[in-house]
Amino acid sequence: MGGEPTFVSIDDMDGDEWNTAALGPDKLRLGGDLLKRLSGKFAPGGFLHFGQGKWYPGEPLPRWAFSCYWRTDGLPLWQDPHWIADPDRDYGFGPAEAQRFAEEFARTLSIDPDYLVTAYEDPLAYLLKERQLPINIDPKDNKLDSPEERERLRRICTTDSARLRQERTGMANQFVDASVAASLPRSR
Repeated sequence: MGGEPTFVSIDDMDGDEWNTAALGPDKLRLGGDLLKRLSGKFAPGGFLHFGQGKWYPGEPLPRWAFSCYWRTDGLPLWQDPHWIADPDRDYGFGPAEAQRFAEEFARTLSIDPDYLVTAYEDPLAYLLKERQLPINIDPKDNKLDSPEERERLRRICTTDSARLRQERTGMANQFVDASVAASLPRSR
């Protein structure tokens, strides 16, 4: 028994995504639809949050969590559902747009964008994972159990696999050039 209510699809009660798997092809979409329907009925004007949920040991990615917040006096917290992002839609934003957003956000807070801290993938973690693979497994064509981990390893190892193999040491600053996040410090 989990620590939160669990819902099962009436159309696929025996599917892995409803019994054992963390994710599945319909779970995210149906969960979002359910949240929107429940909020419309019980919390009109509520604020919907689609965020990161629990991250269990051994899982490559955290699960997702949906929340709805509302005021007990009935006044709306959110008035235009048009501004709620659709998790199934690709809005075409990438690292460059994220960097511009972070810089503008810093300026809005009257913080010099030079205080932004850029984060990168940790290449040493993936070098270690590659070194632990059996000798007869190519990281670009492997049979790892987790689809998410398999795709992530493939992406990172094909960024420049020749350089990866040539520069096993002293290459932390060169291996991954693209940032994956930016953060602002909480204090100076």
